[in-house]
Amino acid sequence: MKIDKLVIYGFGKHENVTIELGPTMNVLYGHNEAGKTTIQQFILHILFGFPARNSPLLRYEPKSGGRYGGQVHLDDKLYGKCIVERIRGKSAGDVTVYFENGEKGEQEALNKLLRQYDRASFESIFAFSLLQLQGFEKMDEHELSRTLLASGTTGVDDLLKVEAKMEREMDLLFKKNGRNPAINAKLSELRTLETQLQEEQKKLENYAPAIRRIKEIDEQLMVLREQKKEYNDQVGELTVKRQVLPLYLKKRTLEHQYKSVKDLRFPTDGMERYESFVNKLADAEASYISIEREIEKIEEVLSEKVEEEKFANLERLVAMESEWHRWLSALSALKSDYEQVKKRKERLLSRLGIQTDGEVMGLLQADVSIRKEEEMYELLENMKTYHQELGNVEAELQKLREEIEGMKERVQLLTPPSEEDVRKAEAWPKIRQRVAEAKAYVTLNEQQQNSSKNFGIAILAFTLLLAGYGMFSEQYGILFISVLISGIAFFLMKRQTKDPQLEEMQVIISTYEGQENEIESILSHVETYEKHKHQLEENLANAEQDAYHLEVTYRELEEKSIQTEALLQSFLAEYGIDGLPSASIIPELFRMIRDTQEAIRQMENIDIEQQRLAEQIQHRLIESERVLQQSIPQEALYEFIRKAYHELTQGIKRQQVQVKRKEQLEKELQEVKALVSLLNTHKQTLFEDAQVETEEAFYHANKMQRDKEALQEQLVNIELQLAVNGEVEIDPACMDADIEKALIQTKKSIEEIEQQYNELIDEKATLVNQTNELLTDDTYGNLQQQFEVERAQFMELARKWASQKALAAAIQQMMNDLKEKKFPYVLKEAEQLFKKLTGGQYESMVITEQGYFEVVSKAGMHFPIVELSQATKEQAYISLRLALAASIFETAPFPIIMDDPFVHFDECRLSHIIKVLDQLKEHQFIYFTCHEEMKNHWQEATAINVSAIGSKQGANM
Repeated sequence: MKIDKLVIYGFGKHENVTIELGPTMNVLYGHNEAGKTTIQQFILHILFGFPARNSPLLRYEPKSGGRYGGQVHLDDKLYGKCIVERIRGKSAGDVTVYFENGEKGEQEALNKLLRQYDRASFESIFAFSLLQLQGFEKMDEHELSRTLLASGTTGVDDLLKVEAKMEREMDLLFKKNGRNPAINAKLSELRTLETQLQEEQKKLENYAPAIRRIKEIDEQLMVLREQKKEYNDQVGELTVKRQVLPLYLKKRTLEHQYKSVKDLRFPTDGMERYESFVNKLADAEASYISIEREIEKIEEVLSEKVEEEKFANLERLVAMESEWHRWLSALSALKSDYEQVKKRKERLLSRLGIQTDGEVMGLLQADVSIRKEEEMYELLENMKTYHQELGNVEAELQKLREEIEGMKERVQLLTPPSEEDVRKAEAWPKIRQRVAEAKAYVTLNEQQQNSSKNFGIAILAFTLLLAGYGMFSEQYGILFISVLISGIAFFLMKRQTKDPQLEEMQVIISTYEGQENEIESILSHVETYEKHKHQLEENLANAEQDAYHLEVTYRELEEKSIQTEALLQSFLAEYGIDGLPSASIIPELFRMIRDTQEAIRQMENIDIEQQRLAEQIQHRLIESERVLQQSIPQEALYEFIRKAYHELTQGIKRQQVQVKRKEQLEKELQEVKALVSLLNTHKQTLFEDAQVETEEAFYHANKMQRDKEALQEQLVNIELQLAVNGEVEIDPACMDADIEKALIQTKKSIEEIEQQYNELIDEKATLVNQTNELLTDDTYGNLQQQFEVERAQFMELARKWASQKALAAAIQQMMNDLKEKKFPYVLKEAEQLFKKLTGGQYESMVITEQGYFEVVSKAGMHFPIVELSQATKEQAYISLRLALAASIFETAPFPIIMDDPFVHFDECRLSHIIKVLDQLKEHQFIYFTCHEEMKNHWQEATAINVSAIGSKQGANM
């Protein structure tokens, strides 16, 4: 992602400002309060939102009350060219993102564009300033190492804040040597209660042996603690020996080298003295030659004579030299102006197409007054209006014609129903009525048949009952009657005849049964087709009517446009312009005619002034030739006059003073000659002291002396480093493996002591529990109860402290994971940058087991970061920042914003950082500085003078 342009509506002191930025290095320079920081904050505010009014950050609202906000134009590989606009609105402002495909977005789109980075995350990686770097001088080793770690690892800042909060809360609960923290106070109370309990326990006879054993255990524990302390001290001493062992080895090597050059002799300050003698000797010899030449010149001067009358005339002419130069300068300027105006006139005439003198005279007499200009603009405006209206009507007419063609195509594309479907749709209403009647008739007939059938069944059931009664009562007459009635009823049921109309109705139902849905669908299709066709034909007729009216309007506008063009053509003919040129160049033609008239008048005035000056110059030239008695070129007139005047003046002076000067120079010549002899003697003495005979041998002896001094300096540095760790005795035959073996043995002894210590603690706890059971009196019970209450409170505080300790340990583990997984890659890249920035003086950067930063020089020596100079600390910080930005470039390709971070760099360090930034060509850099000369360090950089684009009113936030 790169920033192409900044458009500031109103922000701080800047209003209506557009700044174009380049793809690589951009240097924004200007004096203090020019508005550089305002532009930097403008970028951050537009991308991440305006700060709240109660925020410590400034909002930079315009004091004049104008429009607040602006645009940042971006070029992103993923999203293309985008514009982020933020203006006054809600607290953070109203933001809109414009994409090159025409889409728009708001805050969610901006978050995607910014890869979900907030302002704090962005500034922690891609923006740093002089203010951040100036704080390094006041930091101790712990703070400085944490700051550098945070600069090279994203997310560490938040972890460090939480860790610091946990440490503060733990300090409120417990400190190793504190009194006021809650756990310390509670522990003191528990110790007091424990003492009271021990006093009560002494009263019991059976309590004494346990007490004695507890005391013995305490004494043994004290002995073990002392032994453990001694072993820990031994571990510390062995660790120190292991650290300083490389220094001792290097010291022995340097001492061996120093012995080989220890007896070398060279005069004190011999090289400086020799070069001083050589320089003085060269100066003395040059003075000797110079004095001889000056004496020769004096003798020449003494042989000359001076003409006094000629001197007076020359003195008067010299006094008028400024007037002569004013004439020449004015004449030259007039000639230049005349040629420029002439070329301008010819260029204008050529562009206007004027060739003959008659056309020129006609052009001079043309009326170019404001009234005629207003008349021209009125005709142009009318013609432009008619053309615009014609274009609008033509576009609308074309659009309407396209709609008519589209409606005609839609009418043709309609699918008409088949003739069979139309016939079915027309016949279906009558058929549907007949089917309904047939269904009703069949249903009614079925109901009648069911009623008759039910009646016959009822009679049969009655006769069966009657027959049963006759047989049971042996009344055979009743039985006969029941048989007779049953026969009649059966005969009537079988006698039902078939109804022919019913059969006809059943045939109708079976014929059209199942076709209702199909025919209803056909009917719906036919009705839809007719409806759409009628609607399209009606719309087509309306559109054709509208097209007719638009054609009439177009012809009327066309006629008015032709009339206006004719009037404009007639107007231009008055100025010798045939035809009708483009409307955009007609005002330019009018202006060119007016400029042509003005150019001709200027040429006439210039010609008159040239003639006047030429006469004055000719008169002065004649007078000068008379005085000098020779012909003189005009361009070299005063060169001859000054030369003659100077020669006469010098002749007079030399006659008066040069005799005495000659005597003085002869005396100085003798003194210089004696000095040359003395310096040669001193030079030879130095060669004898150095035991050499030639200059080459002298320089070689000096080099050997410098090597000896360098060895002495290295030995002193090593002694100083060894002195930091105090006096450490190391056996010359001692090796790193021997120290490692001793460390392992000592740590093993510490583990054995800790095991004994834990066993004694367990035994003491058992004895304490046994003695507690022996206490039965109320005093002991009350003390015991109070002790348990206090101990419960102590355990609660301890659990709280332990949970916070666990959280702090988890944070520390997370930081260690970051250092072990992510930070090594960043550190590796940062080492290469740091090596380049320091000119190879330091090879790498490392982190100690305690979490402190150290740098390794090219000689292999380790230096804590806190011991480095301010500029070198800044170089380490910048290296980590640039390495981190490069490591996440694929996922966060943001520009890097720098606010004058190189102010502490000398010329050498500055050249190194410039080379490093030139190599990072995939990044865009926006560099703000108050030093204008910084723009010259980047040949291809985009340089922007902020002082030239801002207001002149000073700071305005």
